[in-house]
Amino acid sequence: MIQLPQEILEAWEVRDPVAVFTTVDTEGVPNTIYVSMCALRADGRVLIGDVHFSKTLKNLQQGCAQVSFLFFAKDHSAYQLKGQVRYASEGPLFEEGQCLAKPEFSLRGVVEIQITQAYKGSEQLGL
Repeated sequence: MIQLPQEILEAWEVRDPVAVFTTVDTEGVPNTIYVSMCALRADGRVLIGDVHFSKTLKNLQQGCAQVSFLFFAKDHSAYQLKGQVRYASEGPLFEEGQCLAKPEFSLRGVVEIQITQAYKGSEQLGL
């Protein structure tokens, strides 16, 4: 478990509701999507709800282990969180992620990113 910098936690509270999530395929080709059903945990994890993943899910199923997650604070500062990923469509992680579901959607799965690096713009933040 890591301790996230207070700056990230504060920026998360005033973030734009849409974030950017990037995976890579087996050839190293990136795939980037917008996500809105996500949560930042103080223990250094990001949870993302999967409602419509297609290429992203394929990348995760084929072994994509490192991902990038980017969100913007209201002052337009960009925060990029990189880390190791896992995906669950059942079990404890899936149950934890149910809080992400909006009434009009049901989750097919939940992505968990264990943050290993954090940036504000190009500046690396200590974890």
